Amino acid sequence: MIQTPVEMEPSADIAHQQPILGYETPTGPAGFVRAPIWAIVLVALIVPGLASALMRGTAAAIIKMILLLAVVPLAFLFFGPYWSIVLFPNSRLSETGLYPFLVTCAAVPLLSVVLAVLDRNRMMNRKPDAVESNQLIIKLAAIENLKAIVDIDDVAQSDSHRREFIARSIGRSHCYFAEWNGKVVAYAVLEYRFFENGFISMLYVAAEHRRKGIAAMLVRFLEGACRTPKLFTSTNASNAPMRQLLGKLDFHPSGSIENLDIGDPELIFFTQLKAKVE
Repeated sequence: MIQTPVEMEPSADIAHQQPILGYETPTGPAGFVRAPIWAIVLVALIVPGLASALMRGTAAAIIKMILLLAVVPLAFLFFGPYWSIVLFPNSRLSETGLYPFLVTCAAVPLLSVVLAVLDRNRMMNRKPDAVESNQLIIKLAAIENLKAIVDIDDVAQSDSHRREFIARSIGRSHCYFAEWNGKVVAYAVLEYRFFENGFISMLYVAAEHRRKGIAAMLVRFLEGACRTPKLFTSTNASNAPMRQLLGKLDFHPSGSIENLDIGDPELIFFTQLKAKVE
């Protein structure tokens, strides 16, 4: 007797096991094509980070953000089903694809925060000899740079004591200079004779290059180069542009010295380099 095959209705248990997020079975990335939600998630993760990297304007930042926000989620996406089988062999998470989705969403922000903290600590604790920003290059001065530095300093051109101070600072590896398109445009001296703390004893920008942000960049560089957790500097009370600059750079008043210049007290300023506090 020939029996006609009877089609069975899917049971409630089988119907309950329909794929989520496009995963039919935990067999690889095929579900990605059928899962528009993954595209939305990836775009939401990639676009803000990539935009931030573009605003920073450095190729390294852009590459790092692409690797973090594109490669890492894709790795979880493609291999998540296999990992879910290993970690949760008897769980429906491994069948539905929900586990790799959750892992991806949790791991990417966590990795972003960890890398951001590590990168910030590395930048704050660096002791550089040179840094480049667009066309401005800041370097530790050598004796062959002495003439170029003196040439931009109106005081040094007529004051032998200033020239000797610059030469002495270069010899002690305390002098830094900034170049713009191959030309020296500013210099600064960072010493450690102020109660064994870092002290910016000189900050000079060539007259034709002032009001361009060069002084601020030079001070920020010295903050990174400073070997102590406290950084001091000083200026005359009459030097309004310098006082305004120090205020913008989070330097705080820390007393004054009278009678160095009669009627024009020397104001002391201070900033705490947080990353170097033990």
